[in-house]
Amino acid sequence: MIAYAPDDRIIALQGATNFRDLGGYAAGHGQRVRCRRLFRSGSTDALTVADRAALGDLGIRTVVDLRSNRERLDLPHGLKDAPGINYLQFDHDRTGGNLSLALDRPNLQASHVRETMLHLYRGLPYELADIYRELFRKIAAGPLPLVFNCAAGKDRTGVAAALLLSVLGVSWEDVVTDYLLTEQFVPAIVRRFSGPASGAKYARFDAAVIAPVFEVRKSYLDAMRESVIARSGSIDEFVRGHLGLGPDVIDDFRLQLVS
Repeated sequence: MIAYAPDDRIIALQGATNFRDLGGYAAGHGQRVRCRRLFRSGSTDALTVADRAALGDLGIRTVVDLRSNRERLDLPHGLKDAPGINYLQFDHDRTGGNLSLALDRPNLQASHVRETMLHLYRGLPYELADIYRELFRKIAAGPLPLVFNCAAGKDRTGVAAALLLSVLGVSWEDVVTDYLLTEQFVPAIVRRFSGPASGAKYARFDAAVIAPVFEVRKSYLDAMRESVIARSGSIDEFVRGHLGLGPDVIDDFRLQLVS
């Protein structure tokens, strides 16, 4: 189980949401994921001077930004041009299954939105396979500590974290526990995506109807895992086969993060 209290994972920042440590989880054979080596986050476009100092104290060396071209253009990453930071971005405009388009339907109900989210999670490992492949490779090659992020730090980042932790040997129970830690940030995420910083992206929807977009549900992450098992056999086989990561990369990846 977890080596320290969940709240100890959270890095409190004024200008970023859902920034936290992925270390401390049991990784089998008496090992644990190393602390202060790998972090996950939502957008960091509004970092304050104090935030930058706090992240400097963590020694962050590498940033992997999972967001699309449009997202990065609208809200540049707060660490993109920071001294000593190796910043990796991806040339893509995928929006996680075109979520906004899927929601643009007459008589939209919360049940429709929830099914859309399940569909999104089932497809994310395959839709973003090239990006997740590079994330594994970058962690394996370093330098660490590394933080990866999307906009909310919930869906694309949540699936990435689940894949990474699973390959490290973390139990699915603990993978889900880590995913559900985002629940405490949901109110802030709702405010962000309903406000001017994101162009009031979801403000036109009834709050009760659109709520499943912001929810952090075990069923979402389970749907991702079940899809990978059905299509690839297991998460390990997905990483080896669909992502094409050989034993050398996986060994380096584990050496960076498990002790």
